[in-house]
Amino acid sequence: MDAKEFIRRYYDELWVKGNVEAVDDFVTEDFVDHNEPGDAPPIERLKWVVGVYRDTTTDVQLDLEVVVADGEHAAAFWTMRWTQHGDFFGVPADGKRLVFSGGQFFRLRDERIAETWHADDYVGLFGQLGLTLKP
Repeated sequence: MDAKEFIRRYYDELWVKGNVEAVDDFVTEDFVDHNEPGDAPPIERLKWVVGVYRDTTTDVQLDLEVVVADGEHAAAFWTMRWTQHGDFFGVPADGKRLVFSGGQFFRLRDERIAETWHADDYVGLFGQLGLTLKP
């Protein structure tokens, strides 16, 4: 499978279908997410985040506007839409349709994701949830 198709499958399995069990199929054992802080190992954190999306959203639609790949590197720019039906990272459900967009960059190794960096529009998402970020 080529890298572009692999990235498309990653987004579909994890973020659209919420398939937490598939995380191990998509990332290396030493996977690093350069943007997610925390004490949990990166793979466990990724599983937790995928699980939150799976358990608190319905009607998930994810549009991959751009997917590029060149050797061991790939990138995707995406827009995700869903209806919130559960407690989403501490915010009670109100049935809103939410829109979240971002870009993610990957380093691939052995047909899996070894590293990722992402720039996601959390300010826009938090605004839709009624939250504000303090400087």
